[in-house]
Amino acid sequence: MTQREFFTAIVNGTINADIQAYAADAIVKLDKRNATRASKPTKSQQANVPLLAEIRTFLTGKKNVLAAEVAAHLDVTPQKASGLLKLLVDGGEATAAEVKVPKQGKRKAYTLVDTEDTAEDTEEAEDTAED
Repeated sequence: MTQREFFTAIVNGTINADIQAYAADAIVKLDKRNATRASKPTKSQQANVPLLAEIRTFLTGKKNVLAAEVAAHLDVTPQKASGLLKLLVDGGEATAAEVKVPKQGKRKAYTLVDTEDTAEDTEEAEDTAED
């Protein structure tokens, strides 16, 4: 069955076993194609990988860094830096907090999550829970 025949049958209101089978097969193909597409990073995601690594390096040992500071360091727009920082926050690699900036008001500032401290805190919490 062709797509034209399928859509013509739908328009005419003729739904039979062949139409249902064709539709079910088309859904399976769509799911497979979407799964394949989702498993591959896009060109922009691939281009962001080195920028994310550079942001991690820049944030190491610093607290409450503004997106504008990261943008100036990377030589990108503040919007691009903010988007990349949001990816790090969503991935659990950084935290965002509101800070007051003189003459600008409240702004989001980012800090890299220290994985060693987090692991030690978790172990301490588990030890305390056992007691």
